[in-house]
Amino acid sequence: METWLRNNEHTIKTLGVLSAAVFTLFQYFGHINESRIQQTLMLYKEFSSEPLLSARNSLLKEVEAWWPEIEKIPKPETPESEMAQKKKWEEFVVGRVNSNTELVAQTNTMLEFFDALQICTENDICDKASAQELLGISAKELMENFCPYIAYMRYIRNNDTFANKANAFAGNTCHVEAYKQFLLPR
Repeated sequence: METWLRNNEHTIKTLGVLSAAVFTLFQYFGHINESRIQQTLMLYKEFSSEPLLSARNSLLKEVEAWWPEIEKIPKPETPESEMAQKKKWEEFVVGRVNSNTELVAQTNTMLEFFDALQICTENDICDKASAQELLGISAKELMENFCPYIAYMRYIRNNDTFANKANAFAGNTCHVEAYKQFLLPR
């Protein structure tokens, strides 16, 4: 056995060094993933703190206040009536948001937060899976409710990239092209 150990000493040392290297790599990548999750949790904490908490609560209250008006919009029975429904929805949302400077600021604040979150996940600073679990539903709701306003900002206000990253984070739930035809020409 002693002879075998002496004859294979170089191989045994090489295997030991390789094992240590593999262990070190696992530790390193584990630490990187832990750092990404920590960064995501920090952004979630920011999302749950002021001023974002107030902005989010105000937007939720605003959307809840819309529902009696939204329910008055007739349900589409034909493609033409679907177009009319989208036009009424677009006019309603854009009108409500633009008539209240505080609502404009709160909407833009939330959209900027989700833009930043998407950039964080795209650049592997944040953990994408954790971010989606923690904030995906909130982003999707925001995008779906304020999509006409986003279309307005892109086309009327000539801001082509407005909320692009937030929409990507939300799973591209805001189809601004559907509202483009209703907006006044630039």
